[in-house]
Amino acid sequence: MGIAISNLSVKYGAETVISGLSLDIPEGCFFTLLGPSGCGKTTLLRTIAGFAPASGGQIRFGGRDVTELPPHKRAIGMVFQDYALFPDKTVADNVAYGLRARGEKGPGVEQKVKAALERVGLGHLLSRHPAAL
Repeated sequence: MGIAISNLSVKYGAETVISGLSLDIPEGCFFTLLGPSGCGKTTLLRTIAGFAPASGGQIRFGGRDVTELPPHKRAIGMVFQDYALFPDKTVADNVAYGLRARGEKGPGVEQKVKAALERVGLGHLLSRHPAAL
């Protein structure tokens, strides 16, 4: 499921935070955003996840327009950069949380979590708790 962003604009009141952004992120791609504080990185991620509304443009997951869908119907997750982890859960349990919240069960969850952590180079940390990272 690739992500295609076309002519995206995001405004907070009269202030335009993102203007006319177009971007394609292919399925399976490891993608990073890099830029100075205040340039719109978090706003973009919040808009992709559905937590911030787009003022214009379109966001598509695998060709499906999700621009107007609420976050819980987008089948995508976001981990916030500040204190968003459950301190009493392991890294694997924190990653699995979204899958379990959607009703997934069994060994498939464990396989998906392990694959995702391996993909980002964190597979060796799956049994640690956030305080030990």
